[in-house]
Order: sequence, then C-alpha cells, then structure tokens
Amino acid sequence: MRIWCPSSNETNLMKRLCSIALTMFVLAGPAWAQTPQTTASAVPATSFPVVKLGVVSFLQYSAELEESDEFNAFDVTRGYINIQAQLSNRVRARFTPDVRRVVDATLAESLAMRLEYAYLEVEAAEDTWIVFGMQETPWLTFEESINRYRVQGMMFAERQTLIPGPSDVGASVQYRGEGMEVQAGVYNGEGHERFEKDKYKSAQGRVTFG
Repeated sequence: MRIWCPSSNETNLMKRLCSIALTMFVLAGPAWAQTPQTTASAVPATSFPVVKLGVVSFLQYSAELEESDEFNAFDVTRGYINIQAQLSNRVRARFTPDVRRVVDATLAESLAMRLEYAYLEVEAAEDTWIVFGMQETPWLTFEESINRYRVQGMMFAERQTLIPGPSDVGASVQYRGEGMEVQAGVYNGEGHERFEKDKYKSAQGRVTFG
C-alpha cells in the first residue's frame, strides 16, 4: 500500500487555493443576501396642483445733495407677487399683480395695484405651448431678460410708446426648443394697462436662435 504525502510546495499551493476560495466566498456573501431587483423603483406620483409663490420689490434711497433742504427719502417704486401653478402635467397658470407708483390728475402720487399677468398655458405638443390670457408679449419680456443694465426703468420701446407694455391680452403659440424659441400671437394691442378701444388687433412674433 502506498501513502501519498504532499511536498512542502504542494502544501503551500493548497493553502493559497483555500485562502482564495475563502475570500471569494466572504465577498460573495453580501450579494447573495440581497433581494434581486426585478423592477425599477417606482417614481412617486406628483400631486397637483403645485403652487409657487414669489415676491419681487424695487427699493431705493435718494438724496438731493445739492439742494439747500437736503431732501432725502426711502421709496418703493415697484413690487409684485408672482403666483405660478402647475395644474397638471400639461396645464400651467400664472397670476401676477403689479404695484407701481403713479401720478393722478391732481399730480398726487400713490401706489396703485394693476394686473400684469393672468394666463393659462397648455402643452399641445412637445416643447409647444398654447397660451391664452394676459401674457408676455414676444419682444419686451425677452429684451428685459437679456439686458443686464436694466434696473427699474422702462425699456426704450416702451418708454417711447412703440410697444405699450411687456404684457397684453391675447392668444399665442410658443415653441421653446433647444437652441431656438418661437413666439407668435394675436393681441389687443393696448397693453395690460388699457382696455381694448376698437376692433383692430396686433399681430406680433419673435424667432430667436442661440
């Protein structure tokens, strides 16, 4: 009868193989303990409506240093509350009252509240919206968004009464894609501060690349 005894080299090799097998078993243990994921985790459903509220105000301090009475005053020249509501996946609304300093017929100054935005927009197709109500006109709002030096004053076109205001009542179609924006609509043409005076309407549009 023959008895086999491993040599020292064979003994070391067996020890290494056992060590490798034990290490792989330990590392594989946590993976075996996990429950296999057969389906993607569910995305929580959004509960509508979702309402966002924002407040913007323009404050200033002025001083007449060259006058003898050294008149100085703190003032609120403009402020508005911006209410935006997501009514569903495809329907959104906006309501924005605006407070501005006005001068009446007796030259008395006061703060008056006026409605500047009140519209409903529906996503008719991908990146394409149909908007109805008192909404942003194509040019002035876009110019205000890219003019870094505008603070409280009107834009040149509005100051010269070429465009009656940044918003007007009407209906429009807007496309907001990557690298291009298109906005075209039909509006009263009187601006958000005046009622319609006649049967005529104003057609306005803008195409922007960038």
